Amino acid sequence: MNGKRTSIATGAAALALVLTLSACGVGTPTAEGQVSESADTFLRALADDRPGAACRQIWPPSVSGPQSPCPTAMRHFAGQVGRQTLATFADQGAEISIDGRTATATFRRSGALQLTLHLTRDRWLVDARPID
Repeated sequence: MNGKRTSIATGAAALALVLTLSACGVGTPTAEGQVSESADTFLRALADDRPGAACRQIWPPSVSGPQSPCPTAMRHFAGQVGRQTLATFADQGAEISIDGRTATATFRRSGALQLTLHLTRDRWLVDARPID
């Protein structure tokens, strides 16, 4: 009988731990969560004047062709929008819409900004074409 109580108590503790970790965001993120995280990482890199980090969040086909090198283009974009505005967009969160392997992250509270992202393998990356 004592073994059963211990087993039930252990099971209840394990379930409580799983529920607690799930509530804290531990586990596999949803597609919406992944899109939000990618958009947030991109905006925060721009806001913090880290264009190289922003470039690592860019969908490769959107930076091919005769354009400015990515870090230069990202600095230009951040200068146009404003670093504080980019930080505000990142802080406020986005409305996420997903259609297959393409997503949009729309930021509305502090003006308007919409990012398009594409799923490549296991990462959502920002389409920089509208930015340049």
